[in-house]
Amino acid sequence: MPRENPLIFYPRRAWEIALLSVRWPLLVWKFFRILRRVQAQPQQPGEVDLAMIPVDEQRDEDLTLLQIYRDALPTSHIPIQTLTSSRR
Repeated sequence: MPRENPLIFYPRRAWEIALLSVRWPLLVWKFFRILRRVQAQPQQPGEVDLAMIPVDEQRDEDLTLLQIYRDALPTSHIPIQTLTSSRR
């Protein structure tokens, strides 16, 4: 691979660095505005984020994928409670 002419390489590289030094602060500012907007909105009483709901380990039987692929999963990946409850 031939070396690039320094008179072309260095100005282009300087332009890339200058562009990145503008884009990153703009991205940070965008995320900061989103954060302020989210913090300004109080959570409604009936509104619950599904990712924040605790997982109930006793309810593995309700998982459809676990029921379908139970035979394909190694035994070490299925909790002991699930194995004992499914054999009853």
